[in-house]
Amino acid sequence: MKLFHFSEEPGIQVFEPRTIYDQTDAKVWTIDEYHAPHYYFPRACPRVCIWPKDDTS
Repeated sequence: MKLFHFSEEPGIQVFEPRTIYDQTDAKVWTIDEYHAPHYYFPRACPRVCIWPKDDTS
């Protein structure tokens, strides 16, 4: 499986785990290739992603 990390910071050399919200353990968040298109655009850009299914026309 390929995992991806998207960031608006182009100079990241090493991904450092961090905590968000009320979590106590730090994480580096990744996404799989199938869901990657959700992150192709900047965070401030509204986006909707759809995929065709076998039962749609």
